[in-house]
Amino acid sequence: MLRGCKALLGAITLAVGLSGAAKAADWPSGPVEVIVPYAAGGGTDATARFLAQVFQEKLNQPFNVVNRTGGGGIVGLEALVNAKADGSVIGVTSADLSTFKWFGQTTLTYRDVAMVGIYNMAFPTLMVAEDSPFKTAKEAFDAIKADPKKYKLHIGSSIGNSYHISFVGIAAAYGINPAEVPTVTGTGAVNGVQELAAGAVDFSLAALAEADALMRSGKVRPLLVLGQEKASAMPDLPTAKEALDVDWQFGVWRGVAAPKNTDPAVLEKMRTAFAEAYATDQFKQLMSAQGFDVFTVPQDQIEAFVDKSEAAAGEALKQIGVVK
Repeated sequence: MLRGCKALLGAITLAVGLSGAAKAADWPSGPVEVIVPYAAGGGTDATARFLAQVFQEKLNQPFNVVNRTGGGGIVGLEALVNAKADGSVIGVTSADLSTFKWFGQTTLTYRDVAMVGIYNMAFPTLMVAEDSPFKTAKEAFDAIKADPKKYKLHIGSSIGNSYHISFVGIAAAYGINPAEVPTVTGTGAVNGVQELAAGAVDFSLAALAEADALMRSGKVRPLLVLGQEKASAMPDLPTAKEALDVDWQFGVWRGVAAPKNTDPAVLEKMRTAFAEAYATDQFKQLMSAQGFDVFTVPQDQIEAFVDKSEAAAGEALKQIGVVK
């Protein structure tokens, strides 16, 4: 009898193991929902759709982008955390995962999902109007340092957003008290460069793609990249290190994640598929055509990378008194 029980237990164990292997081998075995925690039309949504297109063509299953908006990205993150961990749902994550904790908006972080991979990191630029007296970033930062309350800065949609964090950390490292710089918010970075062109503010924060139309019409121009990585769309634009001798940076990264309890074999399959999609010329061309740089982190370094991002966000937010 005991021998029979052992045989039965062995058969069950083997069946479960084979079932898990089959799931991994079959992934994706049906349509996959891609949760995007932001509205359609933005940078995260656009890049998610590029990646979904490549996944769909390579894996022969529909990858359907679903925008779960609200709470600055929290609603989408919660949807991913609570989704079925059966391989039918993945989601796009971003640098905002590094800020939620500090604002006390949610206890959820990247630790509550299973990171699949990172595919993009960008930095905002500091923009001025074409007729601005500041020709270099150093001139601008020296002027702000001398009288930080004099100049208005449009930071995008909200205090402490990712673009704002990029500016705050670099300004503080340059000896400016960023809490004293008057900030203006609006509907986003595109609104910011419009306000800049209209003369309502002295500076604005925006990605090159977001300011492209007004740059081409000769109404605004960038002074520097608020980070240490060159912008491929404008390689002559100096970085913070080159222009200000400042090493600090906070990159606005984007990545893919799955629900935390996704079967390890399925998760490995996802990571392999992600790496293959990221490496394709198709994905790189789709990104480049819209002004997005590709960027990735080795799988065994993602946790340290996001930890560093989270710490940098907290450091900057403390500089402006948003968190203690």
